[in-house]
Amino acid sequence: MTGVNRGGGRQTGGRLDPDRLAALAEERDFLLRSLDDLDEEYAAGDIDDDDYARLREDYTRRAAAVLRALENHEAAVALARAPRSPWRTMGWVAVVLILAATAGFLVARSSGARSSGETITGDIRTTTRDRLFAAQQAFGRGDVDEAIAIYEDILAEEPSNVEALAYEGWIRSRSGDLDGAWPLLEDAIAIDPAYPDARVFAAIVALDRGDPDTAAEQLAAFEALDPTPFARQLVANARVAERIAAARVEPVLLADPPGSLAEAGLTPDDVVAAAEALAVDGRFVDGVTLFERALEQMPDEPVLHDGLGWYLARAGAIPEQRSEELLTAGAERIDEALALDPTSASALVHAAFTRAELGDLEGARAALAAFDALPERPDDLVALVEQFGLRDRLADG
Repeated sequence: MTGVNRGGGRQTGGRLDPDRLAALAEERDFLLRSLDDLDEEYAAGDIDDDDYARLREDYTRRAAAVLRALENHEAAVALARAPRSPWRTMGWVAVVLILAATAGFLVARSSGARSSGETITGDIRTTTRDRLFAAQQAFGRGDVDEAIAIYEDILAEEPSNVEALAYEGWIRSRSGDLDGAWPLLEDAIAIDPAYPDARVFAAIVALDRGDPDTAAEQLAAFEALDPTPFARQLVANARVAERIAAARVEPVLLADPPGSLAEAGLTPDDVVAAAEALAVDGRFVDGVTLFERALEQMPDEPVLHDGLGWYLARAGAIPEQRSEELLTAGAERIDEALALDPTSASALVHAAFTRAELGDLEGARAALAAFDALPERPDDLVALVEQFGLRDRLADG
């Protein structure tokens, strides 16, 4: 079979020609099947420990390389094509521009953000607000040095200005100065523990510093406040929750032998989030391994079956690398989740999308009807259904 780094297919800017793309999709399916077969042979005692370890490492390495090549192609296509399909949008191919997102966050806050100068005289209030806004504008246009200089001037006069502390810390962190950023964020939180901006910045910077436990504490504090939609979007864009989960779950489940989720204080939702983070990093197979090892410890946990099913289905439904095998495997896992919990809102919605993609429109309608009949339907799932026109698709079918 054609190797990942061989073959005559032309590749331009990450995009592959159809023959090369088909060969990679075929190799992906072969390697994923081989991993399953290998596990079955090992469980049956047909191969010894050394051969199993060697073959599994080889298959996993090759599968990761193939998946990375396919994802690079998908990224190039996604950037060049609009509108995107719901499967691509709900997948993991994205360009996250954190600096741009933060600039929008700053501008949105400019008319209502707080500063300690607002409690003094009118002239000081106006001057402080104008300078804070000027710093925000400088950062928004990419002039980091000017923005930092303005914040430094403000802090020289008002050392307890929470906004200046938090945003100078954030800007320094985005410029790579994590050590200089952290004390500023700590000071902002100490002065005003209820300031959500400082909390979300601290969560992201703690992750960048390799401290997921502190990041989790800061994210929990952020969620307990009343953050703005832009602040929530920043958390989503930076995939803070997923990165925290991956940093905590990966050392447990990818260890040899795997550790205990219960002893580590980890939940099924943590596993789902961690797998998503690994997929974003091009480590799809490692994400599958997280699910498999978690299910060995919690075989009757519907959240894990649903999470794995949706994970596989999305990978199988991306148009340029469609895999009926992955779609079907995903649908089976989601059905298992529904057998364990027929009222799982997420599993019902995931089943509706996956069955529709497999051509089972009646099954998709039944899953969507069951979701509609639930006494409470999560807003994010309602939005998912509406955003991608699932109702219209099923009505037209």
